[in-house]
Amino acid sequence: QEGLVCYNCTFYCNGSFPTAGLVWQCWGSGDSTSPPALMTLYNNIYYCTGAGGYDVLLTPGNFLLSDYNSYRAAAASANMLGLVPTDGSSWSGYDLAAWRATTGQDGHSIAVNPEFVNPTSANPGGYQLSSGSLCIGAGRVGGVQTGAACNIGAWDGTVTQIGCGFASGSTVSAPDAPVLSVS
Repeated sequence: QEGLVCYNCTFYCNGSFPTAGLVWQCWGSGDSTSPPALMTLYNNIYYCTGAGGYDVLLTPGNFLLSDYNSYRAAAASANMLGLVPTDGSSWSGYDLAAWRATTGQDGHSIAVNPEFVNPTSANPGGYQLSSGSLCIGAGRVGGVQTGAACNIGAWDGTVTQIGCGFASGSTVSAPDAPVLSVS
């Protein structure tokens, strides 16, 4: 059962949340009352500036696919990924290499600074990738090796805002719809 598909997103946490930038915890514990809800995650940028917190916090065993993602800069990545065990024991933190070994996921993901144009500005265009970003061309359509190369994240330099806009007269662009096929 697939519970969540999340791709081409940019998650930015400025360090104000002490535990994690993004929490996907207990998406189904896998017991008789709560079957596991498997997640498909690709082409996402997870960037949390806080020291000591996790970029992403997940419950183990809930992956269908997680690959071609970008996590915060390697210099701050000691515990950037965290697992919440279903038995209630302590959270475990991993760098990207240990995360791959533990989960079998994110084999093509990268731990780099995505080099946003200006993420601290109020303008959504600040989350566009700068021309030298290692996230440019590092994603894959469909999140699989056979997919065409594409940029990671929501803003590729042409779309200035995806999602909700609160400012008067703000322009919101819908992301491209996925290409579906029946076999």
